Amino acid sequence: MQRKFIQKILVIAKETLHFSSSQKIPGFNVEHSAANKKHKEALEIIFKTLDSLKLNYDVGYGNRFPNPNRYHLVITVGGDGTFLRTAKRCDDVLLLGVNSLPGMSVGALLSCTAYTFPRKIKMVLKGVAKKMNRLRVGILVNGKKLPFLALNDVLYANDCPAGTTRYLLRIKGLMENQRSSGVWIATASGATAAIGAAGGIKMKLDEVGIQYLVREPLFFSKKFSFVNDILKKESITLWNKTTHASLFIDGTQVRYPLKFGDKVTFFVSKKSLRTIA
Repeated sequence: MQRKFIQKILVIAKETLHFSSSQKIPGFNVEHSAANKKHKEALEIIFKTLDSLKLNYDVGYGNRFPNPNRYHLVITVGGDGTFLRTAKRCDDVLLLGVNSLPGMSVGALLSCTAYTFPRKIKMVLKGVAKKMNRLRVGILVNGKKLPFLALNDVLYANDCPAGTTRYLLRIKGLMENQRSSGVWIATASGATAAIGAAGGIKMKLDEVGIQYLVREPLFFSKKFSFVNDILKKESITLWNKTTHASLFIDGTQVRYPLKFGDKVTFFVSKKSLRTIA
């Protein structure tokens, strides 16, 4: 993709929080104020760069932004949360993530910082920037496809963090009744996130497949046959046997409540996310 193909750009920035003097938290307010300042400085660098290149762009903040699929390039400014929030509304548009707070934000999904952005955007315009198609997880509930995809992971869990989940799990044609605190389903992009912290398997970023991990399994007479594995082509199906359970898609981005007996299937979606590496 070269400059002549990038006519419309959307910049989506993290929305910063402001606290009153009565909301003081020891040490936090100073740190938060410094973070807000750095984020603002990052935005100024990005806007100045785009203006110097005479590029037309629109700006959105937090959840308030137009349909990203109407643009040729979407630039997120913030952390992984901003990127994930934007990605769930993207179909075929190209995404470039900018980490506005390096050192404070992990930025595992992001391509550059504000200081390296000028070089990165010029590479994008010249058509020489490396691109990556990131796999996403599709979800069926009772045979109906949900309107959003997971870029990082999905957590099936009890609505109460202290609650147990009961479910029937089917993998590779075999079934097993289980009890645990939930089940993680992740892509390669999400393998270093929550599922990795829970002891999951490391995956290469371009690895095809989805990983599952049973979170804190509750064993009785014998251990479960299915605890943690990577499935290259097979889907994962579970039947919810918990009264109050939900799917948490990409962390806190989306919560989908489940009913008792709901059949949920996770699979590799054909709609990968186009990103700048």
